Amino acid sequence: MSYSDDAFTLGRRVATPLPGVFDGAVSGLSAGGALSRLREPAAQQNRLEAERAAVLTRLYELRDDARRVREESSRRFVDDWDELVAEVGAALGVGRTAAGSAVHRGLDLRERCPRLFELFAAGKVSLPLVREVLRHPLRCSMSRSRRPSMSGSPRGSQPAVGSRCRCGR
Repeated sequence: MSYSDDAFTLGRRVATPLPGVFDGAVSGLSAGGALSRLREPAAQQNRLEAERAAVLTRLYELRDDARRVREESSRRFVDDWDELVAEVGAALGVGRTAAGSAVHRGLDLRERCPRLFELFAAGKVSLPLVREVLRHPLRCSMSRSRRPSMSGSPRGSQPAVGSRCRCGR
C-alpha cells in the first residue's frame, strides 16, 4: 500500500477516536465545514513558514555582521557557513541540506522577491509555490550574464537589463 492508493478501494475504516484536543473543534464538522476549516491551518502554516524564513535571514544577517568584524583566527576549525547551517539544523531538527536550503530560501525571499515574501507572510501562498517560484531564475532578479536565451519570446528578445521580476524587484 502507498499513500497514492485509493483508501476507499482498500477498505480502510476510521475506528479510533480523534485526540481529545480536536474533539470539540473537528468532530462536529460537515464535509463542507471540514473543507473550509482546512484552509485556516494551511494559511497559518504558510505564515509560520514565512516567519521562519524571516528569522533565518535575521540570524544570517547577525552572523554576517559578526564575521565581518571578527579577525580570522588560525584556531577556527569550522567556517562560518557550516557553523550557521549546523546551528539552524539543530534548532529545526533537520539535516545540513534542509537547513542550508531553508537559509537560502529565506535570503532569496528577502532579497530577490520581497512581494512574494509579503504574500507568504500573509499566508496567501504555500511553501511549495514559493519553492517553485524561487526555482525559476527568470521570475526573480538575475545578473545580465546568467540570463538564458528566451527563444520562445516574441522576436527572440531577452529581458531588458534592469527590468523588474514578477515578484516586484
